[in-house]
Amino acid sequence: MSRAMFLRNTVSKSVDVYKNLKISFPERWKGTRKEKICNYFLNILQDYKMAMADIGADMKKKPLKASFYLAGLATLGIMVKTNPSEQSFRCQLIDNTTDLMMIGNAIRNPKSSSHIEDQNKLALKGCLNYQSLLFFSVMYRTEFSSEVGLYEANCKFVKPHWTEFHKSVVDVGLFGRWIYLDKAMKDFDINPYDWKEDGTPKQAAFIPMTEIKVLQ
Repeated sequence: MSRAMFLRNTVSKSVDVYKNLKISFPERWKGTRKEKICNYFLNILQDYKMAMADIGADMKKKPLKASFYLAGLATLGIMVKTNPSEQSFRCQLIDNTTDLMMIGNAIRNPKSSSHIEDQNKLALKGCLNYQSLLFFSVMYRTEFSSEVGLYEANCKFVKPHWTEFHKSVVDVGLFGRWIYLDKAMKDFDINPYDWKEDGTPKQAAFIPMTEIKVLQ
C-alpha cells in the first residue's frame, strides 16, 4: 500500500471517530465555569469534526486528487524530518577532508580539493553560516565573522542587499544530504588531467620490464 493510500485511510478513520464522538459532563458542572470552558472547546472540536467530515467526503468523491495532495503533504513532512543540521554539514566537511588527505596529490581531483579547501578556509575564519528554511537548509558565506566588531561588519547599510543573498550560498541541504559537498566528492580520487580523451594515461604508472636495463 502506498503512503498516499495509507494517509487517506487514516483520515477516513479519523472522520468516523469524530462522527461517533459524544461528550457528556457531570451534573455538578452544569452552570459552572468548567462547563463554559468545556463547551468552548467542544465547539472548536465540532468545527474540526465538520471539517474532517467534509475532507472525508471530498476524498471519496475525488480519490486521485486526494492522493496527490496527501502525497505532497507526505513529501513536505519528509523534507522537514530530514532537513539537515549545521552539525551534519561540518561533520561531512571533516569526513570529506579526511578522505582527500588519504590519497596523494598526484591522483587527487583538483576540483574536489579546491572546493573542500575553500569550505575549510571559510569555516576556520568563522564566515560559514547556517540557515534553516524548515523544508531545507542553506550554508552561506559572509565577509566577516559574527564575532568581528568592525563597523563594516555590523553596519546594515554596507552589507549586501538581500536580493544578492543567493550569491553567498555555498551549499543547500535537502533530504538529509548536502548537495554541493556530495557533488564535489564525485570521483575525488581521479585526476582527470592525468588521462587522455581516449581513456589512456598520459604517463605510465609503471615501467615495463622490457625497458629495464640491468647495469653491468
